[in-house]
Amino acid sequence: EDAGWALTEERSYDNQNYQDELDAETIYSLLENEITPLFYTRDEKDLPRGWVKFIKNSIAGVAPNFTMNRMLTDYVERFYNKLEERSGRMKADDHVLARELAAWKRTILKHWDAVRVIESKHPDISRDFVDLGDTYQAEVVLDLGSLSPADIGVELVIPNYSGEEGKHTYTKAFEIVENNNGYSCYRVEITPARAGVFEYGIRIFARHEELPHRQDFALVKWA
Repeated sequence: EDAGWALTEERSYDNQNYQDELDAETIYSLLENEITPLFYTRDEKDLPRGWVKFIKNSIAGVAPNFTMNRMLTDYVERFYNKLEERSGRMKADDHVLARELAAWKRTILKHWDAVRVIESKHPDISRDFVDLGDTYQAEVVLDLGSLSPADIGVELVIPNYSGEEGKHTYTKAFEIVENNNGYSCYRVEITPARAGVFEYGIRIFARHEELPHRQDFALVKWA
């Protein structure tokens, strides 16, 4: 607050040209109605004290968030320290954890094609309305073959849930509720928080807590 001016982060238009025009109008409006009057409002010593206050607040409160030191701190805390810690665990005891992870990957690759979707249940949006505030269930029954439920993750994926084009911003994990005779039932509950028309899918993927990232082992099926 009282430290510079900024455009809103929310988009008003999916069309980028329209959004650019709106952003330009917003900038000109800020210049005309806030920035320029503040700069030319002077006291008896011809000093724009309101302007100076804004600039000082910007230097003290905003600028530190855009320095090389802050960027390097982010890299160290978010990536390098975590990578160093994981590397140490992988090398410990003659690389036993790395060997176990490699063996798990070989097992998953060998049996992945045998994973089948037996049944999926979810609201039929072609027939029924989905109301805000109501809770709905979805279920997926999988034949995992020789794999364990612990090896498989299932999640609901709703693209464009935030209204921003091209962003897959909402996922919610299914929980396993039953496992009999090689068939595993996964279930999720969701309460719609936004009105509109949304596409959605049910994503099935190989899961292991020691994978550094989902894309490190990008096996995916869709229900």
